[in-house]
Amino acid sequence: MVGFLLFLLIGMVQFGAFVWLRGKSRRVRWAGHVAAGLFAGGIMALLPIKIPTRGFTIPPLGFPLIGLLSGLLTGAADRWGLFQRELPQFFITPGLSFLMTLLLASGVVLSLRTDDLGGIVRSDIFPIGLTCLLIGFMTVFGYTFPRRWFKRYLD
Repeated sequence: MVGFLLFLLIGMVQFGAFVWLRGKSRRVRWAGHVAAGLFAGGIMALLPIKIPTRGFTIPPLGFPLIGLLSGLLTGAADRWGLFQRELPQFFITPGLSFLMTLLLASGVVLSLRTDDLGGIVRSDIFPIGLTCLLIGFMTVFGYTFPRRWFKRYLD
């Protein structure tokens, strides 16, 4: 279970890149989100992490892909200014988490079907969905929580 907490690292590294590239153009900040996600995911791939889920395991290449996906989503939300708008800022964390969950779960199911591991059984869908939901939430929360916490210092 401790392995899930390491997904906060991806979001926190992306927040660090956001702070570091704060005065730059939108394109540079977006590229910083993506690069920071890939970097943090690469670090996680080097660690001996075991995610306890029945039905699948995350390969080492999966961690940088999770970071890439997180960077694309948080970078797009930052680029579109969703963190500064009144209504979307209240729903950004669950919204991005749910979107990331859908993309991750779809990728896992597609990967399991193409690897021909006997197909995906209905009993495996629930643990895969919960695992992807937890990974998606922890990753997005790692970015949005410090962003809200330090908002007054960043504006």
